Amino acid sequence: TYLHQVVQCNDDGTLHRFPDLVHALPKIYAPRAAEWRVHFHVPIFIERFADLGSTQNTILRTFELLRERRFTRHLEIETYTWDVLPQSLKLDLGESIGREYEWVLDVLG
Repeated sequence: TYLHQVVQCNDDGTLHRFPDLVHALPKIYAPRAAEWRVHFHVPIFIERFADLGSTQNTILRTFELLRERRFTRHLEIETYTWDVLPQSLKLDLGESIGREYEWVLDVLG
């Protein structure tokens, strides 16, 4: 379940949390549901995967704030979910981590 937590934002701004996608799917047509956010790990350099959008824009905004305010000198890249990535995104673990670091260093310039 660490891959599929769902937060539903309702039209009045309230949030409803589901522990896993299987619990949320029956509520997909809830009349008050305005947006769903589903926790799923994809490489940070991926802006979209098929029909799904990532939260890469949040990472980019965080990097902007980091440049402006220098609030940390440390960043962490999670690697525990590489084994469950779709086949099209899988590379050797070392290569995959290298791609993540290269993207971060390129964006941070």
